[in-house]
Order: sequence, then structure tokens, then C-alpha cells
Amino acid sequence: MRSAQARLRSAQANLAKLRSGARPQERLQAQAQVTSAKANLDTQTKQLERIRNLVQQGALAGSQLDTQQATYESARTTYENAVQNLALVREGNRSEDIAAAQEQVRSAQEDVNTARANRELDASYADQVANAQAQVQAAKAQIQSAQAAVAQARENLADATVRAPFSGKVSGRPVQAGTVVGPGTAIVRLVGTQGVYFEGDVPSELVNQIRSGQSVAISVDAIPGRTFPGSVRTVGALGSTVGRLFSARIAFLGAPAEVRPGMFARGSIVLRTIPNAIVLPSTAVLKDESGSNYVMVAEGSKARKQKVGVGFVQGIETQVTGLSTTTSVIVQGQNNLVDGAKIKVVALGAKP
Repeated sequence: MRSAQARLRSAQANLAKLRSGARPQERLQAQAQVTSAKANLDTQTKQLERIRNLVQQGALAGSQLDTQQATYESARTTYENAVQNLALVREGNRSEDIAAAQEQVRSAQEDVNTARANRELDASYADQVANAQAQVQAAKAQIQSAQAAVAQARENLADATVRAPFSGKVSGRPVQAGTVVGPGTAIVRLVGTQGVYFEGDVPSELVNQIRSGQSVAISVDAIPGRTFPGSVRTVGALGSTVGRLFSARIAFLGAPAEVRPGMFARGSIVLRTIPNAIVLPSTAVLKDESGSNYVMVAEGSKARKQKVGVGFVQGIETQVTGLSTTTSVIVQGQNNLVDGAKIKVVALGAKP
């Protein structure tokens, strides 16, 4: 309603402005522009005649006449525009503009009448709107009640379903359906197929070389001839008092179905790789009086003393350097030999 009334007032003001025409100040301003333009035109006319005479007498160049001619034409155009503008101001607004403004006033008046009628209708519809809103609120309350009932039913259904925390196989006989059990009673024993591991013992001299994440080749006594991939999960921080062994947990990486709880398993970890290493029985490596390591090698029918360097030692085997792969090392009876002693070479395990 207020918007329609504002448009009506604006249209009425515009119509009044068009009917009144130009203001006195605008007429005086237009007349002054004509007077000023006429004075300038007269001045430029006289100047043009003067320069034309001087050019004809040869006192001035013809280019100055061209320049003054252009100035005269500009002054004449300005004067004609001022005369036309004064005529428009005196004539006032066109009848078509006034008719268009009158039409805008009539349209705005119709909008005001329509808005007034709508406001009267709104008052009669207020009760109906209030009743409809009350019905909407009641429907929303019913929806919320139904949603709460559905949520409770879903919760009851979820409470009636027992789900295993992981996939696996049932071990033993589970509690039968329909049996009443108390809180905390185990209803089934589930053996998982993921996360299978075994606990192994690591000697104290090697424990510092074992790290979590190292690859392990696992062999199972009950499944001979096969190895399974695994990795070190944890290494115990405290060794046993007997044997000084540290416990390490080794996890299978995708254990097959044949691996079952309770089986015995062993793990092999590669701690270091030495390419082209020469490995001898530890008993074949001797020490002389100076503490240097050496081995006895066979050169034809004589034994020779060959100094070697000792590298990695593991159990009954020792890795050495300073020998070629073609050197024949004496591994039996070497403790009783001296450099240059005569020997007879026989195959390992054969009778001399």
C-alpha cells in the first residue's frame, strides 16, 4: 500500500512539472546565451571582413583568412543553437510528454486502489491463515513423534543383533539361540583370520639389530616346505633371566587358512647382506700368537698359513675376507698343522 502511494505521488509531481514548463530562471538563462552568442557572432563577422580586406591588399597571408573563416562559422553555429534552445524553452514541454505523464498518474492511482482492496481482503483472511498455521504446527508435532518412534524401533533392532568385531571362524560350540545368558557371558569363540602372529625369542646379542617393520620369512612346522611373509611388530624391552632372550612379536602378512592357533612357527630375518661373501666353519678360523686371524689352505701337497680378515659371525659360521673362491681351506685337523707341513687332500667326510 505504501509503495503504491509513493509511486502515485511521484507520478503526480512529474505531471505538474511538465505542465508548468520551464522556470523563469531557465528562460532568462536561455535568453542570455542568445545575446552572448549574437555579440560574439557580430565580433567575428567584423573580424572576418577586416582580415579579408587585408588579405586582398596583400598585408596578411591567406591562411589567416581561412582560420578566421572557421572561427566565424563556429560562432554562427553557436548562435543558431542558442536561438533554437530559447525557442524550445519558450514553447514548453510537448503535449505527448504531458499525456504520457497523465497516463502514469492514472496507472499509479489504479495501483493504489488495488493495494487498498487487497489490504481489506487480508484482514478477512487473517483467521484462515491462523487456522492453517495451527494445523501445520500440529502436523510437524506428529512427524516428530513418528520419527522418535522409528528411531526407538531401530535402536531396539540394533540391540537385538550381535555383530562380531572382526571376521574369522567359530571355534567350539556357540551358545544356542533362545538361551538366556547373563551380562558378560561369552556366546561364541571367534578365531580371526587377520592379525595372526607368533611370539619368537631373539638372543641378546642380536636384539639391537631387530626393528619394527623388518621383513620376516616364516616357516610353520606343521606345513613343511613352505614359507610365509611376515613382519616384526614389536620387540620386548626386557629379556628373560634364563638365556637372556627377548620376546619379539611376528605378524603374518595374509596368513593362509592352513595356519591355525597353537602351531609352532619360526622366523628368519635378514640382518645384513654381503655380496659374494666367503663363509667358513668358525672352527677353521685360527689365531696366531699376535692375535691375527688365519686359516690353513692346501697348496698341492703342503699346508700354507693364510691370513684372513673376520667379518660377520653367526653361530658356527664365520664370514672371512682375503681368500678367493678357488682357495681350498682345510677344515679338519688344521689345529695340528704348521706352515709348510705335508698334507694329503681328501674329500670332506671321506676316510684318509
